[in-house]
Amino acid sequence: MNKDEDVRTEQDALVAVQKDGKVLEHVPEKLKTPVVCETAVRQDVNAFPFVPEDLKTPKLCAEAVRMNGCAFMGVPEALRMEELTAPWPKCVSAVRKMLMAVPPGSEGLPAWPAGPMSEE
Repeated sequence: MNKDEDVRTEQDALVAVQKDGKVLEHVPEKLKTPVVCETAVRQDVNAFPFVPEDLKTPKLCAEAVRMNGCAFMGVPEALRMEELTAPWPKCVSAVRKMLMAVPPGSEGLPAWPAGPMSEE
């Protein structure tokens, strides 16, 4: 499926993301249901950025981060918690150091969340 193909129903969307999760990018927003989005992410974690924020549940976020630690950057700030990062303290520390080295005002980079994570 690509952006030119016509997906009219949730079932069409579900069939498409079962084959290739990344096609979630081209699924109309109104068809991005919890089932479609969860299926897409389980098929390919690279679909995670295309999940609407309101459908990013703690469970889905934790699953995406377990599949690929880089998915943490797409977790809504309100859901970023120590439990999501516990398996990767050295990775989290390295990412934090990298982000802190970026000059203030750099575009396209998310702010590092304040919270209970400690420097390892």
